[in-house]
Amino acid sequence: MKDQVDALTHKGIKARLINSTLDASEVTAVLEELKNPSSNPVKFLYIAPERLNSPRFTAAAKTMNISLVVIDEAHCISQWGHDFRPSYMKIKTFLDSLEITQKNIPVSALTATATQKVRVDIVERLGLQEFESFITGFDRKNITIVVREISQKTEKMEKVLEILDKTP
Repeated sequence: MKDQVDALTHKGIKARLINSTLDASEVTAVLEELKNPSSNPVKFLYIAPERLNSPRFTAAAKTMNISLVVIDEAHCISQWGHDFRPSYMKIKTFLDSLEITQKNIPVSALTATATQKVRVDIVERLGLQEFESFITGFDRKNITIVVREISQKTEKMEKVLEILDKTP
């Protein structure tokens, strides 16, 4: 989250985050900024799912002008979520508490690892009525995997340096 906030801030877009890296006073400062927007309001708020159902955040969220909800790693709503991050299973409760779907605020659920069964489960668990699915392949032009067998440590280091030198 921090990397994304930093990248947006670097581009002049005001972004904030609320997660376990912040102490109570930092969370309070972010919530106050969201409740009392300046002439340069926060455009993106990144929040850990564990914070969505806290009464403090839910109360603050009801005063915010939310224009889009994006759920990253949405496969956790279906796969592993109940064990790994149970708060993913409570995202619908948060959306319902703010009447997100009744207000026609778009909800996007993003994942790179969902099977057809998991995609159906995500839609059902979020209670999405009207939705579109966008599915692309795994061929990423910016990612390359190369395996080379090199037994000598010095040769390995030379090859790594050569690859780094040739890679912009």
